[in-house]
This record gives sequence, structure tokens and C-alpha cells, in this order.
Amino acid sequence: MTLVLVGLGCTTPASTPPPTAAPPARWVALGDSYTKGEAARAEESWPAVAASRLTNEGRTVELVANLGKTGWTARDVLARQVPRLDGEKLDLVTVQVGINDLVQGRTEDEFRADLRALVAAVVARTGAPGRVVLVTIPDFSVARAAPRFGDPAVIHDDIVRRNAIIADEASRAGVRLADIFPRSREAASDRTLLADDGIHPSALGYAAWVPDILPALEAALDAR
Repeated sequence: MTLVLVGLGCTTPASTPPPTAAPPARWVALGDSYTKGEAARAEESWPAVAASRLTNEGRTVELVANLGKTGWTARDVLARQVPRLDGEKLDLVTVQVGINDLVQGRTEDEFRADLRALVAAVVARTGAPGRVVLVTIPDFSVARAAPRFGDPAVIHDDIVRRNAIIADEASRAGVRLADIFPRSREAASDRTLLADDGIHPSALGYAAWVPDILPALEAALDAR
């Protein structure tokens, strides 16, 4: 008798494809010289430093653009930066304005009206207030060049009032707020936080703000 051995077929389980990585959160930063990182390199601006730290936390973030421009007011940002958001799918937009409104003589009422319009326009383009973060004005009165713009004590008080407007408008619109004002005052006793131009923060100064901005950024990213 001839025995015929029939092999048993082995079925290899289909391999499970690896999970698809989530696309990076897309972030655009709007504002003035403080957002731009004037007097520091682009990679030393606070948005760039914050994006790097978020990435190190395991959050995939792409700083699509830092549109900050030196000397621009809230009205300038609304007219010339906000339109660049059109057609973009964004998960996060930060806005930091106000110091130029102050030094260029815009009244508090004018600043409030311009900021309110700016915030509304940004929220309309992101589709959700929770994706928008307003950042307060640092205490410019501690800068070496502040006396060229007026009495530092008066400048300090003016910034406090304008930051109150920023906080009020953030609450009114339901957007997030990051307050760097208290931390920025450390430059009064630590001159390494100020740039040689006597006006802007140094790279160290911009980086010093980041711990106070990150919680708002993280909350915005967690909510998307």
C-alpha cells in the first residue's frame, strides 16, 4: 500500500497595518515684534521655542507660519495678516498685539474695538474659539529704552489696563488667554532677558515666556 501524505496548509495571519500617525497640528502665529522675535533669530522666537517644546512632549505640531511684524497694531494684523488664514485648515492660532497701539497713540477704546474685530475674524477662520490663544503684552516699562517713549511708571500702568482689555475680550469671545506680563517683569532685575537694542527681549527673554504660554497651547491642542 502506498501512503500518500497530504501536507496541512498553514495559514499565516494577515499582518496588522501599523496605526496611521495623526497629522501634525497646524499653527499660525499672528502679531507684532514680540511674536516675530525681533532682536533674536527666527528659531529663538517664542512661537518657535514653544513648538519645539510641544514636539518634545510628544505633541506633533507644525508652526506653519510666524506672521509677526515689527510695529504692527491690532488693526494692521486684522487687515494684513488675518486674510492669509483664508483657506487654511488650522488647529491653533495665537495673537499677540497691543504695544504698538499704545506707543502709536491708539486710545484704549480704539484698541478694544480693533482687538474685538481681530479676535472675531480669527475665530471665524479657525471655526472654534478654543483654537485661538491671546497672549498679553509684556511689561515694556522695564526695557532700557522705555524712557524714550514716556514715563516708565505711566507705561507700566497703561500696559496693565490694556492687558485687562485683552483678558476681557478673551473671556467675551471664549478664546484662551496666556499671561506673560508677570514673568516679563523679571527683566527689570535680569538684564540677560533684554536684547542689545534696549527695546525687545533677548532670546533668553522670549524663552522665559514659554512656560506661561504652553498651558493655553496644550489646552487648545487637547480640545481639537
